[in-house]
Amino acid sequence: MRVALGLAFAAFLFVGAWLAVGEDWLRGEPAAGPPRFEWILDGRKVPVEVRGVEGAYEYRVLGGGHEDEGWIPGDRFQSLVLAETARQSERHVVLRFFNASSWASFVWVLVGLTGQLCFFGRMFLQWLASERASASVVPPVFWWLSLFGGVCLLSYFVWRLDPIGVLGQSTGVAVYLRNLWLIRGPQRAARSAESMARASASSRSNAA
Repeated sequence: MRVALGLAFAAFLFVGAWLAVGEDWLRGEPAAGPPRFEWILDGRKVPVEVRGVEGAYEYRVLGGGHEDEGWIPGDRFQSLVLAETARQSERHVVLRFFNASSWASFVWVLVGLTGQLCFFGRMFLQWLASERASASVVPPVFWWLSLFGGVCLLSYFVWRLDPIGVLGQSTGVAVYLRNLWLIRGPQRAARSAESMARASASSRSNAA
């Protein structure tokens, strides 16, 4: 189990590092190429490359369904920006409230919100358990909510390509799994001892 936990921990950390520093850096390839900037398209950060050609600028959108267009002139890119701005201004009130650009993006926002609610719920239940016991207590449900909330938030941050969020949640999921495994150990031992005690009692009863 420790080997599997170590592999899971390393895998989560690698995903976080990949999003934080970039695929090219991990491959050892130089990050050479045209200058680029980020454009918020459909709620995600989409890289856009720019180059000067004969006194004008051309753009290449590297995401959002525009990858196949290649290099486009400045007026074409400006029309894309205006169209996206107009579409955002016509969003449903719910989408505007949650800052979601589409209903598909809103689903991912709900995933992230679910993770945050799980994190709030774990602290609330831990507080109630501690108050009832008049001591600091961490019930098993705390780790289950931590695991579910961590997976939700990790998925959300991966969708957002948010390296800080991914690094923050990637290692936590492995820690939550480890704590749940440690909790199961004494429980299995207790069930085993109880079964042995019942079997012993049954043997003595039959002998009598």
